[in-house]
Parts: sequence; C-alpha cells; structure tokens
Amino acid sequence: APDDVEPLAGSLVARRSMSISGRVSRPLWQIVREAYLPTRGGGASALLDFYEGGDNSPVSLSPRRWRQQLASAAAVPHLTLDAIARWRGVSADGWMRMLSEAKGAAEADEPSDHPRAASNKSARGTSHHLAPRLSTAFELDSRRLSTFDAYMTACETMWGVIIFLKFGLLVSRGGVVLCLLVLCTCAGVQLLNCLAVSAVASNGLHDGTYSLLVANLGPIWGATASLLYYLGMSALATVEICGAVEALDVLLQQQVGPQYMTGSAYLDTGAIGTASLVLLANLRGYNSGAVHTIGQVVLLAFFGTLVATVSGALLHGSWRNLIGNLSPLQGWAHVSYEDVSLLFTFIYPCFAGIFQPVNKAGLLRTPFSSVPRASIGAVLTSAAVFAMILLSIGSTAPLDRIDEEDFLLYTWPNKYVGLVGTIVVGVGSCVSCLDVAPTILQTVAADNIVPGLQALGVHRLSGTNSEPQAATAFTLALAIPFAWLRGIQ
Repeated sequence: APDDVEPLAGSLVARRSMSISGRVSRPLWQIVREAYLPTRGGGASALLDFYEGGDNSPVSLSPRRWRQQLASAAAVPHLTLDAIARWRGVSADGWMRMLSEAKGAAEADEPSDHPRAASNKSARGTSHHLAPRLSTAFELDSRRLSTFDAYMTACETMWGVIIFLKFGLLVSRGGVVLCLLVLCTCAGVQLLNCLAVSAVASNGLHDGTYSLLVANLGPIWGATASLLYYLGMSALATVEICGAVEALDVLLQQQVGPQYMTGSAYLDTGAIGTASLVLLANLRGYNSGAVHTIGQVVLLAFFGTLVATVSGALLHGSWRNLIGNLSPLQGWAHVSYEDVSLLFTFIYPCFAGIFQPVNKAGLLRTPFSSVPRASIGAVLTSAAVFAMILLSIGSTAPLDRIDEEDFLLYTWPNKYVGLVGTIVVGVGSCVSCLDVAPTILQTVAADNIVPGLQALGVHRLSGTNSEPQAATAFTLALAIPFAWLRGIQ
C-alpha cells in the first residue's frame, strides 16, 4: 500500500541498504520509483530523476534531509525535469547560492493574495517555486559561518599548551632536524586525513562529524569511530587544563614563597585540574554560547603569547646555537625508540583539530569548499607555526642547557607574559574540547545505535538553552581520572 512505502523507504535508507560505494541498491530504487513516487506528484519524480542522472546520490544526504527535499519537490506538482536540469553541472556550493538567491527573489515578489501573483509566478518559471522549499530543506537561512570561521576553529583546537610547555623538552631530546622530520611526518599524515575527510564531507550535507561518519561508513563503524573521537577530545580537555596548572606551578616557582599550591606538582595537577574541569564543564553545560566568546579571547591570548615567546627566544638566540643543535646531542646512531616516541607523543596531538570544520558544516554557507580549505589550511598553518617555534627554541642555547620551561622564561618583554598567556590558552582549549565532546556523545546516543547510552540519559537536551547537560556530566566523569595520571605524558 502507498502509505506503507514511505516508512519502508526511510527505514531502508536509515539502515544503509546500499552497496559499498554508497549508492542505494537497485531493489530499493525500484520500490521508491514504482510505489512511492506516483503518490507524491511529478515534482518528487523529477527531483529524483535529476539526482539519479547526476553524480550525487540522494542517500549521500541524511535520510531526514532527503525526505525533506522529496516532500518539498512534491509540493510543486508541475515541476519537470527540464526545469531543474538547468542546475545540473553547477557545483554544490554554486547550486546552494543559486537557491538562496532564487529564494530571496521569490520572497521579494508580490504577496500570494495579490490578483496578479499567480500569473506572475507562473511566468517567472519553476525555479522560484522550488527555491524557497529546497533552501528551507537545506536550512540556508541559518548558515552564517564563513571558511575563515571554520579555519580559525580548527586552528584554535590545534594551538594548545603543549607547544609552549613541551617543545623545549623535544628539542633537547632530539635536536632540531629530528623534531622537524617528526613534525613533517605528522603534518603529512594529517594532510592525507584532511583529503579523506574533505572527500566524504563534500558527499552531501552533514550536520557534524557523527553524521558524516555514519553516512559514509554505516551506523556501526560510524558510531565506533565517533566514540573514539569523543574519547580523544575528552582526554585532550584534561591535557589542556593540566598544562595550564603546570604553567601555574612554573609561575609560582619564579616567586619567593611556596612553589606549589598544594605542596606537590602531582596534587596541583590532580586537585586544581579536577576543580577547573568541574567549573568549566558547568559553564559549558549552562550555555555553549559562552564558549565561542571565550574562544575569541583565547585566540588573542595565543597570538600575543606566541609573538612574545618567539621574540624572546630570538633575542636570546644565535645562528651558532641553531647550527650546533641540528643533530641530536647523543648522535644519530644513538637515537632510541623512546626518543622518537616522545616526539610523536607531543607533536601529533597538536594537529588534532581537522574534524572541527566538519562539526561546523551545518552552519557553513559553503560547506563543500569551506571544509577542505579550512582543514588543510589549518594543518599547513600549524605546521609552519610549530616549525618556527622549534627553530627559535633551537637557537636559544646548546642542547644540554635547554630546559623545557626556557621557552616561557625567555618571553619578551617579561616572563610573566608567557606564563599567564599559557594559562589562558590552556583554559580556553579545555573549554573548546568540552564543547565538542558532549555534542558528539549526545548525537551518538540520540540515534540509539550503541546499547546502554540512552539508559544513562546522555541523549537528552536540557536546561534553559537546550544543552547536552547529561552528556557534559558524563564527559566530566570520564575526563577527571586523566588528571591523576602523573603528568601530561
């Protein structure tokens, strides 16, 4: 019966009854074509013809968005394939811009109750009828972010406390050349990841990382990869806040008086880190809008700290030191696995932000071009910034005299600028991670693919601003134990 076909088609699409290439299986096409579309009008049939003949498959979109488009097109029964075919061959971003412009032109027309409205709309052609409905399905009105917004979001995640606190240790252990080789390797791997993410991110519209992974990998692998990403972001939140506490301890050690807040570095990291996580998680659970304001402040603090620390290192450095520090202190023949492992341990996580543009895909004006440009641009920019920091540290002193906190203590015009700036960067990066992680968990739980998550209530939105407060509390409980693992390593 026709009434049974829509839920059947939706269920099959939701369960990804398709070939590995991502196309709907032919039996499903037959069901949709022969039973469902005749009940929906010519507009839906023409839209499906358009998709079937082009490079994009409707199932590259989420089932909800696909059904929205079919329903929108069905509201225009006189729509023909000729009317919509003129959009074939236009890029996805160009098509969305055309829809938006057509919608604006349609809304500027005379009201529908005007005596000449019906004849005027008919004369203008079909595109003005279709554009408002499809632009609503694509939620174009809510897409306000630019490529630069996505780019800075990715950079904000990559630029954390590790580069200020640990790069001095890395240079002293491996020398400048080995650090740069590891940096290039990590950047190369992440560029390949960016190309892969960009390829699948441009395959339809997605609301975020979880939506993208499920659409391309299926529900099981998509949910699994999303939970791994969630776990990584939860742990990174602890790394950032513990880095801020470590910078606080270095600041105290430059003063006359106690060198630690609680008597030891371990208790400082555990106790102050835990208290800070609780405070920041409550802030995020109350209103995620505050996170974006904090992010802008953190970016200013990062740039200020970066300029001050690099300037101080260069003022204390020399070409002679840099040339002498190119090779490892122990010699190339004695570089151990532990040395190389330490470099990868701290450098690779510095690039953990390539999914951030995907998380903003639902808010980007041109997601198909913004996601690749933002993610690849962030990796290249971060690699250049990290290389500049490693070179400046390598010029400050001979390897056997470089300590991990020297990069902060050499800050121009005063060491306190670097220390306070690092604390601010650590707090802000922690808030950013606490913003992303609960959203991923809440989205995974809402689909009820992973057993037991809904029983914990992490799929619910609550509070005045409809935030994932239960997911935030769960993330907090997961992140706190990491603060007691004796150091960032």
